[in-house]
Parts: sequence; C-alpha cells; structure tokens
Amino acid sequence: MESDRIAVTSRIWHFRPGMTIVGFTFVLQFVSVGSAYYAFGVYLQHLPELLDTSRFSVSLAMTLQTIVMGLLSPAIGRALAERSLRGLLLGGCALMSVGFWLLSWSTSLWHIYIAFGLVVSTGMTLLGALPSNTLVANWFEKNRGTALGISQFGLTISGAALVPLTTWLVLQEGLLFTFRVYAIAIPIVLVPLILKFAIKTPEEVGLHPDGVAPFGAVELSAEQTLLDAEQPWTVRRALGDRNIWLLALTIGPSFLAIATILITLPAYGTDIGLSDMQAAGVVFFATLLGAFAKPIFGALTDFFSSKRVVACSLILQTIGIGLLLVADNYFGLALSGLFFGLGYGGMATLWAVLVGELFGRQSFSRVMGAMSPMIMPFNVIGLPIANLVFERTGSYAPAYAALLFGYVLAFAALWKLPLSAGSPRTEI
Repeated sequence: MESDRIAVTSRIWHFRPGMTIVGFTFVLQFVSVGSAYYAFGVYLQHLPELLDTSRFSVSLAMTLQTIVMGLLSPAIGRALAERSLRGLLLGGCALMSVGFWLLSWSTSLWHIYIAFGLVVSTGMTLLGALPSNTLVANWFEKNRGTALGISQFGLTISGAALVPLTTWLVLQEGLLFTFRVYAIAIPIVLVPLILKFAIKTPEEVGLHPDGVAPFGAVELSAEQTLLDAEQPWTVRRALGDRNIWLLALTIGPSFLAIATILITLPAYGTDIGLSDMQAAGVVFFATLLGAFAKPIFGALTDFFSSKRVVACSLILQTIGIGLLLVADNYFGLALSGLFFGLGYGGMATLWAVLVGELFGRQSFSRVMGAMSPMIMPFNVIGLPIANLVFERTGSYAPAYAALLFGYVLAFAALWKLPLSAGSPRTEI
C-alpha cells in the first residue's frame, strides 16, 4: 500500500510541471495572437483615417501576415526541433515589441506593411501556435488532447478580452499610444515567463510525458530521431506525403470557412436587417463558443476516436453554414453562430492532435511547420473571394454556399486518413 501511495504521489508531482507548461503556452498565445491578430480589427477601424487611405489597403497588412506565417513556419518548425526554444521565444518577443514601437511612429502605408506585416507577424509566429503546440505535444501523450485544448483556449479567448481592451485604449489615448503600450507590455509580461518556463521537453529536467516513463520510450525515441536525421521533414517531403495531403484537405476547408465567415458576418448581419450591435454580438457569441470548444474537443480525443471527434466538428460547422444561409433574423443568425462556433473552435486543436497521432512528438514541430504553406492558401483566399462575390451579386450568401463543397472534400479526406474510427488513440 505504501508503495502504491508513493507511486500515485510521484505521478501527481510529475504531472504538475506539464500543467505549468500548458499555462505558460496559454499566456504566450493570449498575448501574441490577441495583440497581433484579433486586435487588428480595431487597428483597421482607425488606421485608414490616420494615414488617409482605404480599409482595403490597410487590410493587406493582415494578408501579408498570413503569407509570412506560412512561409516562415517550415523553418521555425525545424528550428524548434534543433535549436534553443528559449532563444526563439525571446527573439519573437523582441520582434513584436520593436514592431509595435515602429507602428507607433508610422506615417505611411508602407510603414504598416513593414512594421506589422513583417516585423510583428514574424514575432507572433515565433511566439504563437507553432511553438506552443510543440511544447504541449512534447509534454503530453495520453492527455495531449485535453492539454492542447486548454492551451489553445488562450488563443481564442484573447479576442474576447483584448479587443475590448484595445478599443478602450484607442478611445481614451489614441491608436499610437496603444501601439506603445503593447510594445512595452509584451516583453514585461513574457520575458520573465520565457526565462523560467521555456523547457522544450520533460526529459531536459529528468521527467517524462504525462509524468510516466513508458516501456520502450528510449528505444522508440532513438529510432524516430535516426529516421528524422536520415530524411528530415521539409515542405518538399510534406508535399509528397499522402497522409499530410489528406490531413490538409481535412483541416483546410474549416480554416477557409473561418477566414470567410467571421470577418464578413457583421456585414452579412446588417444586410439581413440586424443592427450593428446585434451583428457584432453574433460574432462575439460565435467566437466565445469557439474558445470553449477547444478544451472540449481536445478532451474528447482523449476518450474517443479522433476521427469521430473531427467528424463531429465538421458536422457542426456544416449545420452552422446551412442555418446561416436561411437565417433572416437575429435568432436565426445567433443559432447558426452557435453551431458554427462550436464546430470551428476545435479545429486548430484537432489539427495538432492529429499531427501528434500520425507522426509522433519527435516529428511534431517539423511536420506542423512543413504543413503550414499547404494550409496558408485556405487562410488567404476566402475573404477576397467572398468580397468579390459580394461585389458581383450583392450578397455573401453564394460564397457561404460554396463553402459547403469544401466540407464534402473534408469528409472524404477524413475517411481516408489512417486513423482508428472505433477507439481512442493510443501511443507507445
């Protein structure tokens, strides 16, 4: 009995550092993605007037951010596997701080493209989802889905928290002052946390994933490391891998719908007769549900087949878009936001879970990075095409309807993925 008690106590003690890592990545994503992605909608409202230009011209800075993230992610994925994690995160923190400080002195549109589209975006890529997912995947195996869901909750909930805060700062002190606040606050908040908690793997501090040393873990790690050394993951290798294509086609249509619907939904709401506040409330509602969906869907993959969990997410999104197409009042739009928000919220977490399940933690950062250029087109093309459709037809509805064809493709690709459909995932 005494030995059993000691074993249980030991597992709890070793599990705590893993949960600390989850909390650390929560803050990393909350600060970096919240300030550089979700708050961009606030910047978009005020920069055109400040620079005497159009919203479309300013919005290209966000397009540039998406391209930068897609192009840099393969190199960052390799660096996360081979170099100091702490150094990469500190570099990202410095770039975000410098970028926001440069924004505070911007007087021309090209200043925005360089300061935000290049400098801030590079820093966010070094601090955001890719390193955070890698950290969590390294520290968890059996509880990976739950851990990833909690970690990525910080990514989405940052929109609900930092957008109002940013709006208040801009109204009280002005946009340029707000940029300086972020330039100073980001390193003050993140640097001490990075110095203390940026530990790439549990083995670096004498621990193991989930606090348990599995039988054969050393042999498996050595074998996988040798395989990666002989044939490292690159974009070229990813383009030639059938499973990565299937995974990209499973996840990509959801990202296409997210980039299209969440940005155009306020305008679509007013087009069908809602007030500005009602339309904005639907977006807030969908985003909030999306945040809570991350830990829910992540936890489900720890108990049920990941293929079935992904299928549930896709079904909810499909229902949400279907309701969106027939909605003609506030209740109908809110109901569509409920289904779509719950469905889309889990996809980023599920993407990371599937990569971990298919390729293992030794290859996680390399595979995630190599896949990013394949996912990038889904994030880039949705919004401009939707606006083009609106200009031609006077409605976003045809663009929303076209998204449903992407979900047919996603279901077909998911069916072909070599994952068990009848039991929870297992890792040796």
